[in-house]
Amino acid sequence: MHRLIFVYVIIILMAGIASAQSEVYNYKDAQGNNVFTDDLSQVPEDQRANVNTQKSIKSKPVQQRPKPPKPAPVVPKNTDKTLDALKQWLTDENDALKQEKESLEAMKPEINLPKDQQDYNAKVRSINQRIDIYKEKLADYQDKLKEFDK
Repeated sequence: MHRLIFVYVIIILMAGIASAQSEVYNYKDAQGNNVFTDDLSQVPEDQRANVNTQKSIKSKPVQQRPKPPKPAPVVPKNTDKTLDALKQWLTDENDALKQEKESLEAMKPEINLPKDQQDYNAKVRSINQRIDIYKEKLADYQDKLKEFDK
């Protein structure tokens, strides 16, 4: 029974690998340039006898890294402008943290390899550090707002 399950698993894995592969054709054009294509019909018929065929494995698209956050403004005195600047930074940082959290949640199901897990964990640690800074700045803003209202 275990052997039968093992055979089914191997067949499924091989089918998945086969579907992730495609062929890439390489030939030289009339000017002697190397030309690569994944469509054999694009190779001139007179070049098909000399075409080199290679297997290509499709990879996952590269995710762009989020832009580093803007540093929080230095607030020397409690004025309308400085409090507004800090409030704007808090709003922008909150939005950026929400977007990054959504991106991490979308990435989680795609984690298959230990390296992917390490990268994911590093991103989680980074966002957690930013959340801690955000909380500190939010508390500072609330204290300064109370002072300003006195």
